[in-house]
Amino acid sequence: MFSKETKAYNVFVSYNTYNQEVEFYSTSNPDKSLTREPGTLDSFHIFKNEAVGIAADMKFIFGTIIGSKESSYYQEIANGSRFRLYKRYKSDLGYVSNNIAQSELREFDLGFDYYYADSASKGLKKIKANAASVIKEFKAVKDLTSAVSNEDFAVNPETAMQKAIAFLNKQ
Repeated sequence: MFSKETKAYNVFVSYNTYNQEVEFYSTSNPDKSLTREPGTLDSFHIFKNEAVGIAADMKFIFGTIIGSKESSYYQEIANGSRFRLYKRYKSDLGYVSNNIAQSELREFDLGFDYYYADSASKGLKKIKANAASVIKEFKAVKDLTSAVSNEDFAVNPETAMQKAIAFLNKQ
């Protein structure tokens, strides 16, 4: 975890996508947790741990650092010389539609959106994860028709987005 005042290494991190809080536990005192409000951390990393379902390292950066007005953390998906791709997780509290016996039962629904940053302009721009949207969005920069396809997005939209950003960043 990184902030302007301090850095913390080898801590266990829990990221709450509903209220954007980051809770952490030190390895020396795992029974006591501390919570950081949104914006009090510049960034944090969650390292690969297949035992709990984390298949790859994840780096999260607070929105204002990368040009967003949202008070959220963004996962860095692809980083290049000009274009960078981010994923913003969000959770909504919804009703369980298939539970008739407990009609007031609620659960969290996890969602996400993709955003990109262009070093030639300020801020983040939301982008849909499909071939047509990606090709249209970047047509003024480079023709992506040879780099992305509907099939790529059908199989793994995130990998297809990474491929498009890598193609855009090639000189």
